[in-house]
Amino acid sequence: MRRVVNFFQEKMRGQHVTHESPSVLTQGLLSALNSDDKPLRFCSDRLKSLMQTLQIANAADFTPIMTIAEFVTLIGTYGRSTSFAVIFEPYHDRLRHIPDPVLHLACLDASLVMEDVFERFQTVVLTSGTISPLSFYSKILGFTPVVAKSFAMTLQRKCICPMIITKGPDQIIEDSCPFEWNELFLS
Repeated sequence: MRRVVNFFQEKMRGQHVTHESPSVLTQGLLSALNSDDKPLRFCSDRLKSLMQTLQIANAADFTPIMTIAEFVTLIGTYGRSTSFAVIFEPYHDRLRHIPDPVLHLACLDASLVMEDVFERFQTVVLTSGTISPLSFYSKILGFTPVVAKSFAMTLQRKCICPMIITKGPDQIIEDSCPFEWNELFLS
């Protein structure tokens, strides 16, 4: 695990947002470990087994290493798949001068998740205000709908403009709409 942590520490030192396939990340990790990909698939289970064997009472103290083990397990399992992407962001969106690296494993194919849903349940109802055209989503998600119904939407009535008001870190009230919008919709 020390070599895995060192690999990710080196990866997190980058200064630019990067996007790569899991296979590229897996190859880099395997070359750092001098290993094949089979042990990666069982990394999380092996760590849990080790912690149970050592009878570690406070598992919460090991959450960071468990998170890395779970990420490595996902990379080992889906490393050859084109349905995922690994995204590295070195800075927070709003605070670009403060390093806050984040490593994401993004699923690019929703049919992987929906496949399990369709297998587990006899009837699945999908509802949304944005699913359009209906046939497109059934192709993407890999299913044949038994019944598909679309309702026409009208915007004849006066719509609601949601506004979130909160206090910032300096306890000054901030709102999500510009001042002109507040006057327009609150009057």
